[in-house]
Amino acid sequence: MTSLLYALRSFFRSVSLSVLPASICQLFVLTNILLILYNYTIRQHSNYQAMSPLNYIFYTLSDQTRRDILKLLQKRDMTPGEIIEQFLITKPSLTHHLNVLKQANLVTTERKGQKIYYSLNVSVLEETTGLVFDLLAKFNEKRIPSKKEK
Repeated sequence: MTSLLYALRSFFRSVSLSVLPASICQLFVLTNILLILYNYTIRQHSNYQAMSPLNYIFYTLSDQTRRDILKLLQKRDMTPGEIIEQFLITKPSLTHHLNVLKQANLVTTERKGQKIYYSLNVSVLEETTGLVFDLLAKFNEKRIPSKKEK
C-alpha cells in the first residue's frame, strides 16, 4: 500500500498539476495526506518494543486481524498457509501479524518438516485475563452501590 502511495506521489510530482483535471489534483492531495498519516502512525508505534510486556500484549490485541488469528488458533494449530485462506490480506501482512503475536508470546511456533505450525500460548492469555478480572474486581469494590442495590 505504501509503495503505491509513494509511486503515486512521485508521478504527481513529475507532472505539472495545472494540466491535470481537478479530480486528479484531489487524488494527489489525498495521497500526500495518507502518506503523512501513515508516517505519523509508524512513528507513534515505533516504540512498541520498548513497552512493558503487558502493554505490548494489549497493543497486540488491539488489532482485529490478530484477534481473529487467535480465534482460529483456538480451534487447532495451523500453518500460515492455512491461516491466510481465512483472510483477505497479503502474505507480508500475515507475516507481520504473526510476528507481532509471537513477540507478545501469544503464539508459539513448531517446525514439522518444512512447515511451521502456529499454536495459541494459553498461559499468557490466562495471565492477562486474570489481571483484567482482578482489575474489574477492584473496580467493583470501589464502586458506590446504587439505591436499588442497597
